[in-house]
Amino acid sequence: MIARALNVTLIYGKSRNPVLHSLNLEIDSGQVLPILGGNGTGKTTLLKALSGLLRPHLGRILIDDSDLYQKRGSALRRLSSSLYSERSFYYRLSARENLRYFLSLRGIYGRTAMSSIDMALDRFDLLGLQDIPFMHLSLGQRKRLGLARAFAAPASLYILDEPTANLDAKSCRLVYQAMTDKSADGASILFSTHNVADLATSTGNVIYLKNGNATRVHLETRDSITARKRFRIVGSLDPESIASIPEVSCVISQSEVEVDIPVGKSLGSVLQSFERIGIEVNEVIDDRSR
Repeated sequence: MIARALNVTLIYGKSRNPVLHSLNLEIDSGQVLPILGGNGTGKTTLLKALSGLLRPHLGRILIDDSDLYQKRGSALRRLSSSLYSERSFYYRLSARENLRYFLSLRGIYGRTAMSSIDMALDRFDLLGLQDIPFMHLSLGQRKRLGLARAFAAPASLYILDEPTANLDAKSCRLVYQAMTDKSADGASILFSTHNVADLATSTGNVIYLKNGNATRVHLETRDSITARKRFRIVGSLDPESIASIPEVSCVISQSEVEVDIPVGKSLGSVLQSFERIGIEVNEVIDDRSR
C-alpha cells in the first residue's frame, strides 16, 4: 500500500462544516487515480493534506507506512507534488536553475540531479526553454515546468492538482505519457481534474468527492468490458445536449440522468462524450450497488 488516509477530518477556520469528514482512501502501487467532484467538494484540500501542507484535525495519513505528520521527513521523501503555484518558483531563475534548486532541497545534487533535470525537461518539451527566466515563460510553459519539477524527483506517490488545466492537446498528451510511465515503474499518481478526457489515464478507478467523503467507482478503462452496466450521472446538464448521447436512457432531473452502457463500451468513453459537449460531471453513482 503506497498511501492511506484513515478517518481524515479537516475543517477550515471556525466553520462547523468539515471539508473532509471521516474520509478513508487507499492507494496501491502503480495506480493512476483521478479525483472528480464539483467546485468546493475538497479536491485540492485533500491533495494538500496528502502532501503535508494541511494537517487534518482528526485521522492519520500514511505514506509507505510512515505517518505524514509524525515521521514527516521519511514520508515526504516518498512523495512529490505539483499543486502549482507560480509563487513557489523563483521568477529571475531559469527553468533549469529552478529545477536544480528544488532538487537540492531533496538532497539530490551533481550528475544525478543533472540527469533527472534533463529527463524532466525533455519529458515536458522544455529543453528549448531551459535557459529562459521563469518570468518570461507563458502560462502553459509555467504549468509544464511545475509538472517537470514534480516528476524530476523520485517518489512512490505523485500528487497533481488539475495537471492538464490551461494546457493544449499536445501538452496534455505529454502529461498522460508521464503518468503512464511512472505508473509502469510502480509509482502511483493521484490527481484532481475537471477534464473528463483525463480519465483515459486511469488504471481502472476514479475517486468522487462529495460531502467530505471519497467514493471509488470502477471505470473499466483498461479492462475487458463484458457486462451491461447502468449508472446515474450527476452534473450541470443541458437536456438538449444530452439527447445526442445514445447511452442516456432516462432524464431524472435537470442535474441527473441515467445511462445504460452496453457490452463492449466503457463508462470512461461515455464520460468523454459528456465532456465533448461541455458538460461537467460531478458524480457517478453505480446503480448495480443499489
